[in-house]
Amino acid sequence: MKRSAFKARKRKTRMTAAQRAESQAWFETAMRAKGKGLPMKSVCAVGGAKHRDSLQIHHVIPKRILKVEGHADRLWDPRNSLVLCSSCHARHESALRKVPLALLRPAHFEFAEELGLLWVLDRFYAAD
Repeated sequence: MKRSAFKARKRKTRMTAAQRAESQAWFETAMRAKGKGLPMKSVCAVGGAKHRDSLQIHHVIPKRILKVEGHADRLWDPRNSLVLCSSCHARHESALRKVPLALLRPAHFEFAEELGLLWVLDRFYAAD
């Protein structure tokens, strides 16, 4: 019996409990102000949406690139996070409207330079 293309698709692997805990800790760290322990304004970096439940944390350097380049241990580094609302996040991920490069913080550039991945910022973010 021949398998259909639908069944041949690779299934997404589920996160382990440890990975979920690490992801949750990363989210909480990203939602705090720069080292001051105070809650960050619950607004989207692009659109300014004030709905905390619609906010998501975006990996500035995509997880797949970190893995391919041998930096899987840096997936949850807080310097690789940016708060976006779900609609701005979806637009950026689908390349309909990329996040402007000017909205990235110095920590994002330091993180990318430390890993030798500055080219990723030029490729995935809109030049002003």
